[in-house]
Amino acid sequence: MDFSSVQSPETAERLCQQGALEKLWLTPLQRGNRPVPVSSAYLPTALTDSWEHLMGSLERFFHRDLVNQVEVRPEYCAGSLVPRAIHIRAWHSEKTGRFEPTLEVW
Repeated sequence: MDFSSVQSPETAERLCQQGALEKLWLTPLQRGNRPVPVSSAYLPTALTDSWEHLMGSLERFFHRDLVNQVEVRPEYCAGSLVPRAIHIRAWHSEKTGRFEPTLEVW
């Protein structure tokens, strides 16, 4: 589905109320993140489980000391408030290896 027409907070919130989108945090709140607009994104509800699975994996990696750094970079296009994709890069500052999944949104 093409979300390029979702270009205003009002449209995004209306789609949330209709159950098509959900506003999710891009970084876990328990990592010290505060709920500010740049920390969240609108995602299709069909991808909520995939996002939660990725965040659960990151949390396990943190607890096992496999990663201690994370970068979450949403990729926006066509003026949409719904990211085209979300790129995650997680690594440990003192160990080798990386976790670099991309969630394709639309």
